[in-house]
Amino acid sequence: RVMFVPDDCLQLFKEARPLKPYVTDVMCNDTFYDCSPIAQQHTDRKKDISGRPFLKSKALWMNFGEGEEIVDGNCVTVSHPGIVWLRYSYSETETWTKVDMRKGHRKTNPKFPQLQQKYPTGRGVKANKLRDLRKMIPYIPEHHKAFYENLPRDDHPESEDLD
Repeated sequence: RVMFVPDDCLQLFKEARPLKPYVTDVMCNDTFYDCSPIAQQHTDRKKDISGRPFLKSKALWMNFGEGEEIVDGNCVTVSHPGIVWLRYSYSETETWTKVDMRKGHRKTNPKFPQLQQKYPTGRGVKANKLRDLRKMIPYIPEHHKAFYENLPRDDHPESEDLD
């Protein structure tokens, strides 16, 4: 199958497993937030709250701030600011691995900062990549050319690529 635009790829994912289709979602500008204020309040731990090493790179599910947990046989909503809950599978019955990310293991919870959108006006394509993509326009079917012709350029000097 030939893919020319992101929607083609999305369609491929949707059709890849007819009996149990993948759930897909398009992420837009308002989906991305600048999390650096949170990072400034937290530290990178190597062990969970039980003292066991953990690998956040292997986590398939992460929960921040508030989540559901079984307490005395009942499902309750628990607030856990500063403590990240991890699961290594997609199973809702797997016990959460909990990691205290608060600096110095402060027992007080830091105030959760108001996050700003990371790319409120969208994100452009770096100049060199945009130039390469536009060189391909003559080889792209007519009905897909507008996608490449209208790609926004990233004009931030610090984002210039060198390749």
